[in-house]
This record gives sequence, C-alpha cells and structure tokens, in this order.
Amino acid sequence: MSAELTDTRLADSGAPPEAGGSTPEAGGSVSEDDGSTSAVGGPRTPARLSIVVPAFNEGAILGGTLEQIVSAFPGAEVIVVDDGSSDDTVEVAGSFAPAAAVLVQKSNVGKGRAVRVGMLAAGGDIVLFTDADLPFGTAGIERLVRLLDERPGVDVAIARKIGAYRGLSYRAARAVVRVGVRRSLRITHEDTQAGLKGFRREAARAIFSQCVVDGFAADMEMLALAQREGFVVESVPLRVVNDALRPSTFTVAHGVRLIREVRQIRRRLDN
Repeated sequence: MSAELTDTRLADSGAPPEAGGSTPEAGGSVSEDDGSTSAVGGPRTPARLSIVVPAFNEGAILGGTLEQIVSAFPGAEVIVVDDGSSDDTVEVAGSFAPAAAVLVQKSNVGKGRAVRVGMLAAGGDIVLFTDADLPFGTAGIERLVRLLDERPGVDVAIARKIGAYRGLSYRAARAVVRVGVRRSLRITHEDTQAGLKGFRREAARAIFSQCVVDGFAADMEMLALAQREGFVVESVPLRVVNDALRPSTFTVAHGVRLIREVRQIRRRLDN
C-alpha cells in the first residue's frame, strides 16, 4: 500500500527531491513511491550531518530527544518524519523549527517507510537515523560519526547493543528471531535491529532507493542491500541508555509480518 504524505499546513506541490539535496523549504515537497511529503518549517541549508528521526505517537518524549540533538549538533540537518501520529508529535516537532524540519505522513505505514522518506530527503555528507527515544543518547551518534570520519573505507556504521536491556524473555525471543533472519538473509552482523545507523550519503542513496519494506524487517533489508552492493559495514558496540523511555511494541502479529517481509527480501535478493 502506498502512503499519502503531506504537510498539515501547506499545499503539496509534488516536486521530487534532488539527489544529494537538502530538506525542501516550507511549501516544497518530496516524493517517495506514490506518495508525497512536504516539509513543516523554514528553509534548510546543506549540512555535513543529517539526523533523521522517525516518529509515531512520540509526542511525550520527542521534545526531550530533539532538545538533546539540536544542542549537541547545532549545525546538523534534523528531519523528523511523522508516521501518521494521532497525538501531538507533529506539533512538538514543529516547535523546533527552523532547527528541525518535519515531514508528515497522513497514515501509519511503518518505521521502514518513515526512515526511507527521511534518508532520501536528507542532504548531509553523513546521513544517520535514530529511534525517537534516542536509545544510545547523543554520545552514540557521536561515536558513529567519529567512526565514519576517521575510517574513510567504512560506508555504513551501525550500533550494536551491549549490556542487559529489557527483560530476559524479550531478549531471548529477539535473539531467536535474529539468528533465523541472519541465516536467511546471510547478514553477518549480530545486531540488525538497533535503532541507530549511519551512512555516507552515496551509500544511503544507493541503499534506500532500493528499499521497499515498511515494517520491522526494514533494518534487515537495508543491511542485506548494503552487503549485496559491496558497501563496508562496521558495527559499534554501544550501551543502551534510554531503553526505559518506551516499552517494546513488538507483538506476535509483528513477528508474523516480519517473517513475511524477510521472505520478500530473500526473493528480491535472489533475483
């Protein structure tokens, strides 16, 4: 299903993004699949670092996250992609303009689509996305950016959770799923689902322009595509610092959808 995305205040012009361009000015829009997105907020200038924050009903915590991000990275392009929230997520994000731009999706489609929209709209030399609860803090973002700065041969830097987080049953279930998925997609990295990943702009364009998965398997798809395209992916061990801010939303239904999406990815990779 194609999502329709729009600015809640501005008319949608339907103009596609330019490769490597910055977030569109207020009143402009970008296209993704059959939908379109408009930016809430003022004009954005090209930045060395772009930070994308996908958000669905995150109004309660998003303000604190954006305060930390804009304070720690004052020169960065910050893009919040709202995935059809029914709370005040858009209003909270919009209050940070012009430090942050907001792309609004009318219906809830999935984190994968929100990430894809933001990553393709971003214009930084390094393009990174983080979960809205900022699971690794701003220090985690700094670690990934530093790795990409210091090691020019690395194209993609991803977080790998270390230490105990959430309950034992949750971690055991996710471990079983992780092993099965890694074997199916032949992904070599241990942690595919950590909510912090950074890309050089060229790698982001090449990977996300091919992504189609909207749900939980989106992270697996992007890593499988990175591997297939020959990009060098490096994992960075990071301790989760904000896990208590938001409970897991992963359900049995999500697990069924994940398996279906993994099969879809496998078929695409085999073609």
